[in-house]
Amino acid sequence: MNLSEATKHIKQWAKDRNLDTANPNKQMLKLGKELGELCQGMVKGGS
Repeated sequence: MNLSEATKHIKQWAKDRNLDTANPNKQMLKLGKELGELCQGMVKGGS
């Protein structure tokens, strides 16, 4: 798969989940929350 094909798949993935019309600020907050939870798990030794 080349970069052009990967980009096409990512855009379709986002569209399938209505992320193409979602509020980018809210999406960034969700991303930050998920990253924080991942970091907490790593610190605690979880997988």
